Amino acid sequence: MPIISIHEAKTRLSRLIEKAAADEEIIIAKAGRPIAKWTLHKPEGPMTGFIALPISSEHVAGVAYLPMIHSDPFDRLLISQALAMPARFVNVGATLADCSKLVGWIGKS
Repeated sequence: MPIISIHEAKTRLSRLIEKAAADEEIIIAKAGRPIAKWTLHKPEGPMTGFIALPISSEHVAGVAYLPMIHSDPFDRLLISQALAMPARFVNVGATLADCSKLVGWIGKS
């Protein structure tokens, strides 16, 4: 973990950002005393716009009541979870398009 001066940090900012992005910690010192630490910023929760949703026994049990539109067990669990929350199930592939319609329709009723 390198310790660098404020002057060096200003003159090598782009390179230091690259190092931080590579998960390297950088200590910045003033008059030889550490005053700041740069690290990779790893957003979590609301900062990313997404939150981790828990999987409950209700979600697992709900899989049994889904029509066989799609057979992937993990995708079916996500669809069951979206129905139970209620939450919107969003996907980008054509494979799950009918599932998105199912969740959207049930969520509105």
